[in-house]
Amino acid sequence: MEAVELKPATTPFSLWDYLQEELLATDFDSHQEMKWERVSNFLSIPLAMEKIIGFGFIVCLDSFLYTFTVLPIRFTFAFFRFLMNMLRSKPPPLPPSQKADIFRTLLLVISVFILVPLTDASKIYHTIRGQDTIKFQ
Repeated sequence: MEAVELKPATTPFSLWDYLQEELLATDFDSHQEMKWERVSNFLSIPLAMEKIIGFGFIVCLDSFLYTFTVLPIRFTFAFFRFLMNMLRSKPPPLPPSQKADIFRTLLLVISVFILVPLTDASKIYHTIRGQDTIKFQ
């Protein structure tokens, strides 16, 4: 019969264990390396966050530029093809990408027409001016 070797159950690292390790430590270098790794990981977090925020800014800028530069051009081509198809007796179907361009532009135009009358710049200005967190000089 083979002997089965049982591994001791690992207990969580407690405050008492930490204090005991610190006070009775004989292996000074390994603890210093571990502490240095923790400090360097902590100091690398702001740079990583800046990279993520920068990437998000570039994604938002790309979306904004696409909506107001590329989409109107694509809409013009899709709408022109749609009008040509209406004049033909047996037109080829409109590709799904051109249908999507037409619907995106219509959604943008409808949103603008609904929101512009509801937006009052003077009211927004005075609301921001009255706040404590953002002050206009």
